[in-house]
Amino acid sequence: MASFSPPASSFDPIVRPPTPAPSPGPIPRLYPHTIDATLDSDPCSHPSTPTPNSISDQFSHLPPTSRLAALQSLVSLLTPTEISTLQSLLAPLYKRDFLAELPTELAFHVLSFVDAPRTLARAASVSKRWNAIVGEDSVWKYMCLRWEYVWPEPEDGPFDENHWGPSTWRGLCRYYHTSMRNWLRRPSLLRAHRLPTHTADPSLNTITSAALSKSHLVVALANSRIHVFSARTGSVLRTLTGHDNGVWAVALVAPGGGMDKRHIGSGEKLPDIAGVGGMGRVKEVRPGLEFQIRHNRAPAGSTIDNPRRLDHLLPPSMRRALALDGPSRYLNGDGRRDRDRADATGTARGWGQPGSIVVSGGSDKDLRVWDADTGLCLYVLRGHTSTVRTLRVLHNRPIAISGARDGSILVWDIQHGRLLRRLDGHAASVRALEVCGNKAVSGSYDCTVRLWDVDSGECVHVFRGHEAPIYCVAFDGTFVASGGVDTTVRVCDAKSGECLMRFSVHTALVCQLQLAPGLLISGGADGRVVLYTITPPTPTTSTPTTSSSSSHPHFEVAHRLTAHDSSITALQLTCDNRLLVTSGNDGRARLWDIAATRPQPSLSLSSLSPSTSTSTSNSSRTITPSSSNGPLSGRYVREMSEGGEGVWGVVFRREGGAVLAKRQGKMVVEMWGFGGEVERGDAVPPGVMQRVV
Repeated sequence: MASFSPPASSFDPIVRPPTPAPSPGPIPRLYPHTIDATLDSDPCSHPSTPTPNSISDQFSHLPPTSRLAALQSLVSLLTPTEISTLQSLLAPLYKRDFLAELPTELAFHVLSFVDAPRTLARAASVSKRWNAIVGEDSVWKYMCLRWEYVWPEPEDGPFDENHWGPSTWRGLCRYYHTSMRNWLRRPSLLRAHRLPTHTADPSLNTITSAALSKSHLVVALANSRIHVFSARTGSVLRTLTGHDNGVWAVALVAPGGGMDKRHIGSGEKLPDIAGVGGMGRVKEVRPGLEFQIRHNRAPAGSTIDNPRRLDHLLPPSMRRALALDGPSRYLNGDGRRDRDRADATGTARGWGQPGSIVVSGGSDKDLRVWDADTGLCLYVLRGHTSTVRTLRVLHNRPIAISGARDGSILVWDIQHGRLLRRLDGHAASVRALEVCGNKAVSGSYDCTVRLWDVDSGECVHVFRGHEAPIYCVAFDGTFVASGGVDTTVRVCDAKSGECLMRFSVHTALVCQLQLAPGLLISGGADGRVVLYTITPPTPTTSTPTTSSSSSHPHFEVAHRLTAHDSSITALQLTCDNRLLVTSGNDGRARLWDIAATRPQPSLSLSSLSPSTSTSTSNSSRTITPSSSNGPLSGRYVREMSEGGEGVWGVVFRREGGAVLAKRQGKMVVEMWGFGGEVERGDAVPPGVMQRVV
């Protein structure tokens, strides 16, 4: 059987039509207008993922407007984790050390806009480069000029940075800043002493006078004793005994210093005992047994009848204490009047002697000169016929001036132990004395104030106008201020003798006065403290041909402080006249901030260069502070001590001071430290009393 074969197919086999390729999706390119070279070579191939190098290369070729748009589109695609990473990468870029990249002069100029010492100190810890720039002494010199920080007077011999003073501008700024902080917030009580009562009469155990230097505090009492304390540790050094009755005036001469060249030789002549226009010199008397020196019993004496020098009777140790044998040291006087003004602490700069000298006067009518380091009485100077009520010593000269209740004023040479001259004129008790340079001002119960030339003994001016006894005077070489029982304060011109202003602000006795540059402060028995501003005369009109000016300075009551509930017993400006300390019979001692807005110094970049400021010699340390020209604040700061029955007075320096108070019937001496380097090892907790033997 024949096989059957299917007929051959007459059509092509059915083939599935090809599926069209999907349309290409959006290519994740950062820059859509850029053509990728890989796509041109092979249009059907998939695009490759952009690399970081290609993206950065493409971004670098974009114009500025497109770069910003590209960044905005890119940031919108980032996840939170990526944004955090981006932030950590961007943060260091904002920490560019601009100060290190600037030239040194411009870096100093940038730092000159920093007005706070603490901010400048923190800037030094940013980096090593910042520490090197901020460490330049010129930067801190500008800061000291801005805040009017002046170099302290080296009155205590060689400068000792460990105790009181710095040696660089940076150290000076730190010293002032630290001490001001301690004044305002954190004082250190060094010691608190309870003075013993040697008599049954409580009135004889009161404090009558005090003086403070960097090294010593001297306190005189009505019971004839004088206590000497260490101003650095607060400890009792010794007690000076020798006066027969109460001690009413005391002055302290700091060690070191030197003779003032401007007045050398003016006091070397024998005195004219009769005063100006008197009978001539007194015949010298041969010294006898009464001149033999025996400590605290019958020391050598100089009297009006015999003003012979007594220094040749001193043993070698006492002669060294008075700088009698060694070569004299002379100062180059710079003519600055502020250096001649008496210190409110009752201390005078020395004439070159190695140690501190104490001068005291009291009810026994004698003046005594003591060596504070040994406690020996060097001289007994006799001349007054009544109680010595007030006492001052001139700066850099061994000249003391004493006033007594007999109306006499005597000028003494305390180095050689002799009377120089007598200033006659007052008809009643001399209550107050102030000195400036070779001029002295005295206030008396005869209602007059007199201006004297210490070297010649001449009475330059007699200021009248008070209607009652005068209790206090102030003198700065330009103005003479006085206050008394008539409740008025009068200010006179020391040159012309003219009365410039009369104030009737107090309602009771004016008992305290102090003059400072551009400022007068008065305190009264009404408990008020009044601050007056002094504006120097300024030109009022000016034309091309003529000009006129006000001939007198302007005085104005700037602030009235109701400081205490009872009589003001003491007031003192301190810390470059920025702070005021007051005390009263209400048992309080208070601190006031009277700082005014101070102008900033105008310095050029040349004055900030390291080459002109790294020197720390004495010649480069002289700064003349500018006067305050802003409103006085009169802001209460804090209590200086705990309350008591009364505060006799306060005496302070920037480094520390003392509050002299009465508590529980006892006289208490509190020693406080405010310096940047307070010796806290010997300090005692507040409230702990130590008894003085």
